[in-house]
Amino acid sequence: MPPGFGRTTAGIAFTVTLQAFDAYDTKIYEGGARVKARARRVFQEDEPEAGAGGPEPLVEGNVADNGDGTYAITLSLPRGGEYQVAVEMNSAHVEGSPFSVVAFSLSGGNVPRAAGPPRPQVAPPPPAASAPPPPEDPPLPTADFDPSDLSTVVNVGNISAKLPLAELRKIFAQCGEVLDCRNVGSDQFALVRFSTRDEAQRAAAMLNGMEAGDRALRVTLAEAAQGGAG
Repeated sequence: MPPGFGRTTAGIAFTVTLQAFDAYDTKIYEGGARVKARARRVFQEDEPEAGAGGPEPLVEGNVADNGDGTYAITLSLPRGGEYQVAVEMNSAHVEGSPFSVVAFSLSGGNVPRAAGPPRPQVAPPPPAASAPPPPEDPPLPTADFDPSDLSTVVNVGNISAKLPLAELRKIFAQCGEVLDCRNVGSDQFALVRFSTRDEAQRAAAMLNGMEAGDRALRVTLAEAAQGGAG
């Protein structure tokens, strides 16, 4: 089965796991295969630099043989945009290769279109054994967040400890004007208020499941979590 790819953050490494199978579609439980992963950015037609200077250089992935038939592939995509990631095992493409990956830029440049590939299929690494699992949904807004109108607010959960609040705000600013962004209850949860309802809905559609740091963000509309307006 090929690894799952989807959305990630430019400049932040992410890892997917490749499971080896034999010709009879049976899992292989030993290592030793030659696995390579390479990514190349795809120019959009409306980019001014499209076609200038030829194709961008390949980004080589780091592959770790786990010795049990699985291989950890780590990539760091240098800037925002859509990438094609080719994964080969023993000089042959794995099923589904090349894969599409959309990288969001924290600087706001090269923002991918909303109609990107499906959400990532690879689960984020589990939390440390000593840490309790995060609840399914972040808390609802408190009074000082002005809960009178939640139509422009999104709940953000499963935030990585490696992702500062300022960087989280930059990610959501790609979907519209961010009026407020704050942690609620713990560093794992945040509330983000946009200037319009459309911007909040766009953020929930584009960023839910996005890889940021070492976790996949969980983004929902605060209005829906409280039962909707009116």
